[in-house]
Amino acid sequence: MKWAYHSHLATNNQQRATDGMMDVELGYLDEDLLIAWKPHGMLTSGNAPATFRQKVQSYVINKDLGSGKVEPCHRLDFETSGWVIFGLNEHSIRVISSAFENRLIGKSYFALVHGHLERRLDIRFQLNGKQAKTIVRRIQNGKIAGAGNVSFVLITIESGRTHQIRKHLSSIGHSIVGDLKYPGLNKVYQGKGLFLCAHHLSIPHPNHKNPVEVCRLPSKKFLKIPFIHQIGLDDFLGLS
Repeated sequence: MKWAYHSHLATNNQQRATDGMMDVELGYLDEDLLIAWKPHGMLTSGNAPATFRQKVQSYVINKDLGSGKVEPCHRLDFETSGWVIFGLNEHSIRVISSAFENRLIGKSYFALVHGHLERRLDIRFQLNGKQAKTIVRRIQNGKIAGAGNVSFVLITIESGRTHQIRKHLSSIGHSIVGDLKYPGLNKVYQGKGLFLCAHHLSIPHPNHKNPVEVCRLPSKKFLKIPFIHQIGLDDFLGLS
């Protein structure tokens, strides 16, 4: 069987696989793992009628890629867009899951938060009795109608607690724009969903251990905001 290898460093020119009603944006694919872009407003997995796992599995089966086994090795919230890693066999699923547990996976997020931030914030406090650290770097301050002062930020985490980013930012008075679950004291901004996007991911390959890295521009709703559009994120991310 011939396998399609996508670039180890994916750019904004992602491979988009379309087959009828099925549309999956691939960042990387080989016989061991698949990395695909989950849109806002979709569960990663679960018992819902339509999940991202089901969508990716349909693609894998349709393309006759191995056994058709597809399991997400981590999850993104329903409202969060971004890269999700799928293992395509038992060995890869086990190794990638272990890499997450041992913090060998690099993840970065873009977010739009309420208020104007300083250049960098290090947030450290426990969540559910476990240590958690979130690093927030301001890219640009601005304003949007309906939310007032906001900041476009780059976020990295040194732990992976449930809703860590959302809880940490809400706790310091800079909740994510569109976050109905953790609004804190900020005015709830409705109509555009949650402005949180897992845009960058790096992982040691489960077999040959060489790094696999995917990176792309944030979701379109970010880029429609004038002050974010003017930043020139292609150059910022080195994608131009």
